[in-house]
Amino acid sequence: MGAPLISATDRILQSVGDRPRALVGLAAARIGVGVAQLSLFLSDYGDRRVLFGAESFYPREDVGHAGGFNLFVALGDGSVAFELLYHLGIVLCVAMVVGVGGRLVIAGAWAVCWTMWGANPFLIDGGDNLSMIVMPLLAVSRCTDRLSVRSNWPPIARVRRVGHTWWATMLSNAAALAIALQICLVYLMSGLYKAQGDMWIDGTALYYVMRTPEYFHPALSPLVLEHDHVVVLGTYGAMLALIGFPFLVVSRSVRPWAVLMMVTFHLSIALFMGLTSFALVMIACDTIFVSSHLERFVAWLRGRGGAGADDGPRSEDGRPSAVEIDA
Repeated sequence: MGAPLISATDRILQSVGDRPRALVGLAAARIGVGVAQLSLFLSDYGDRRVLFGAESFYPREDVGHAGGFNLFVALGDGSVAFELLYHLGIVLCVAMVVGVGGRLVIAGAWAVCWTMWGANPFLIDGGDNLSMIVMPLLAVSRCTDRLSVRSNWPPIARVRRVGHTWWATMLSNAAALAIALQICLVYLMSGLYKAQGDMWIDGTALYYVMRTPEYFHPALSPLVLEHDHVVVLGTYGAMLALIGFPFLVVSRSVRPWAVLMMVTFHLSIALFMGLTSFALVMIACDTIFVSSHLERFVAWLRGRGGAGADDGPRSEDGRPSAVEIDA
């Protein structure tokens, strides 16, 4: 009884770790999260001391208390330490986007970003919260195998073809699955929470959201608000899309359309409400579900461009070894 069980377990572990899955989706998530964090560093650059430094309106004695780990607690709160950390965060985010430095760079970027948001948690939005969850998962994945400087540099690419063990591949696949589950959980809980509100049930929530001064777009919001049926359809559509997404992605044939639906949803949020960072992180993580489609699209682009550089590990027959998370 014990031997067959052990044998079955070994087969399961080998099947999970035999091929890397969702490599392009992981790479897109790495790029999207990195760009989102980098944009926040750069957009707040001129006011960085007021927003994150010792001059911040957030009490410095509270830094590190809520989140525990914080580099300011370890390095001190001097202006030199702050400037070094802030500019280090910019460098690490750039390296993360282009795909150099591997796991250490992503882990370092996460540590600096966590420190900055701990220094002023009032600036955190849903995209930053998700980034802080996803970045450690990306750090243990093979997210730099595709769409990166490393994957397109032949000396490194050749070494990486034989440099990964089965457990590293299994850990990467587990990280991809964890990100996918996290996204489904975010959508489902958000949709169910909305379904408990009276304004969402009667179809008027979108009206009140878009009338909020922080989210009101002078040029675009009136175009929606003056049409009652658009407001009602948008309200119910958003709620149903959020609740339905985790169930729609179960079907491989429906999955691309479900992702397209959520991409449209987030682009609308970015356009009408200005939540561009949040939208970028969510769209980047959504690509986990359509990694194989992105793989084929990237291959088509490379074929059109006549590029000959390697774009990551390949199997013995020359085909990309990345497999979509649903393969």
